[in-house]
Amino acid sequence: MSDPKVKEGLEFMDAGEKARNKKTLFGKQKPDWDMAVQNFEAAATCFKNARAYDYCVEAYVKAAEGHRQLDSLFLAAKALESAATIAGQQLKQPAQSADLYRQTSEFFLAQGSHDRAGEALEKAAKALETTDVNKCIEFYDESCRIYEDENKLRFGVDTFKRAIGVCLRNQRYDKALELSGRLSDAFSKLEQRPNFCKQALSSIVILLAKGDEAGADNHLAMLAGQHGFAQSEEGGIAQALIEGMQNGDQEALNGALKRTAVQFLDNEIARTARELKAPAGRGPGQKSQPPPEKPASEAVKQLQDEIEEEGFL
Repeated sequence: MSDPKVKEGLEFMDAGEKARNKKTLFGKQKPDWDMAVQNFEAAATCFKNARAYDYCVEAYVKAAEGHRQLDSLFLAAKALESAATIAGQQLKQPAQSADLYRQTSEFFLAQGSHDRAGEALEKAAKALETTDVNKCIEFYDESCRIYEDENKLRFGVDTFKRAIGVCLRNQRYDKALELSGRLSDAFSKLEQRPNFCKQALSSIVILLAKGDEAGADNHLAMLAGQHGFAQSEEGGIAQALIEGMQNGDQEALNGALKRTAVQFLDNEIARTARELKAPAGRGPGQKSQPPPEKPASEAVKQLQDEIEEEGFL
């Protein structure tokens, strides 16, 4: 490397390694972690200024290890977070970035900074949104659970919403519904009635998007007595959407989607709602096609079989 900053950084790395592998006069390992950390962090700064980002990530990771050995978990997390940011933004290595953010979260969690731990996992999820959807959703879910477990739900609302959005964009309706239900519970605990009603309507939209009209109907009935949902505008829209789908009435469906409250739903929920299509071939009150009737002879035979099983013949 011809860049003087890179050369200086490599010298700091060598000094850090010597401090890390320091021994006593009798050959026993006695690392000088304070000196090692100082040198690794100085090296990271040199590499960053020289745009030698691979070296920079390595230096930050080694600095984090030094901080861990010194029981400075917060500083270890900060060093790993810097490495993760560079891996993602400069090196364009989403998998490496996500893994470093995951490690960052673990250190923040161990240190007691639960909100920072949740944020780090969300960053890990964002890094993988376009490359590994399954892992992305897993990280979002872990982030949401931290906010739930630590009673910091008010800080995790946006994380829940982004996670639901990712699930909907990738048609992971079951996971989106689960997250929406957990967010509804959070709003209920926080006594935020307007947000609860919005999220309840969002759950109905997700159920209809996955083709579960019966589930949407049952969900509406379950929510009806909670926080005045049945009397809210969102409750009325939910009822109208379900009826429009059950009756195959696209015009009624479109009318419900034009109501004001729909415009205030989260972007992905609103988009999903606008894409709802009423099933063709249904008339008013016709929820689903009944199964075809059995021929009389077959019905008689089934009745005889049942009687024989009971021992009457």
